[in-house]
Amino acid sequence: MDRSILENPAEESSLMGSTEKTESIDEGKKKLRAYIKGLRKEMTEAEKKSRSKRAAANAIRFLETLMGREGFSWVYCYMDLEKEAGTEDIISWCMERRIHIAAPKVLGEEMDFFEIRSWNDLVPGTMGILEPKESCKRALEASDSSASCPVIVPGVA
Repeated sequence: MDRSILENPAEESSLMGSTEKTESIDEGKKKLRAYIKGLRKEMTEAEKKSRSKRAAANAIRFLETLMGREGFSWVYCYMDLEKEAGTEDIISWCMERRIHIAAPKVLGEEMDFFEIRSWNDLVPGTMGILEPKESCKRALEASDSSASCPVIVPGVA
């Protein structure tokens, strides 16, 4: 694997104009994603699952700390793709504590968040990703839209 993209990307971009910087950043992101995907392909299924569980445990510890400091009653949580760190443990943790969960649903060219109260509220949607059922309420209709809340976005574990 070419690890040079991790060494000093700022050095190259400081010598360019803003258009070149943007293109360089985009290219750098593509290279980094390809590098991480390559590393992930080399992992065994057991390693992937272990890393995903650790990522979820870290997110839960963060949520516990945040809850102690600021309190919140909602968590917006993107559903994971096959190759990303899983969000199942985080969602289960929220459900056990009766924290409201909002998950995204694709609506044509748009996406909106809907409240899920149980795993039964989810069905396979776009690209096979779990989405809230049609019967779920829009999160903004169900929540206090002026309150802040954490948003969980899965990535490669």
